[in-house]
Amino acid sequence: MTKLYDAAVFVCTPILRLIWRPRIVGRENIPHNQGCVLISNHRRWWDPLLIAVCAPRLTVNWLAKKELYKNKLFSAVLRGLGTYPVDRSRADTASVRWCIEVVQKNEVLGIFPEGTRNKQKEMLPFENGAAFCALKCGCPVYPVQIRGKKTCKKRVAFGPPLDLAAISPEKRSAERLKDITAAMRQSIEELSKLDGPEDWT
Repeated sequence: MTKLYDAAVFVCTPILRLIWRPRIVGRENIPHNQGCVLISNHRRWWDPLLIAVCAPRLTVNWLAKKELYKNKLFSAVLRGLGTYPVDRSRADTASVRWCIEVVQKNEVLGIFPEGTRNKQKEMLPFENGAAFCALKCGCPVYPVQIRGKKTCKKRVAFGPPLDLAAISPEKRSAERLKDITAAMRQSIEELSKLDGPEDWT
């Protein structure tokens, strides 16, 4: 949790609620006072802010691709908001250690398993890194689904936690990692069924 994050959420929430008019589904599933991992599909650059607006009492520490930290000023802002750079081209042990520390402090770790923004209705294949980090953290995983038009009328759905310990415990690590990654993807896809047939593309 950072002062800059708290200030940004405090200032932006009332304004962006008017602009986005978000419909929040599954409020009872928003984690509270526990270390956990939050996974979400990734549509736009402002997705972390949208989730913060929909759950203003929830402080999420997001992993972000290291390319965003090339500019020193922007890097300072991102770090001030509680994010951490991850190198997607290799096994980044430093970012894994940071993830574990976040959860051990009883805070929320945010990951976009698609690995990049995707403007299409269907999600991209998930990277195994999110499942790997979640396993290392040894905590519940909460799925979030973001849907909505480009500029307004957003829908954010929060789902019940996944119990990773119950997913393919008998399999070897590589195979189990694939099963957990698939379960993460399915948990987000199923959130579209929580309300009616309205078009939230």
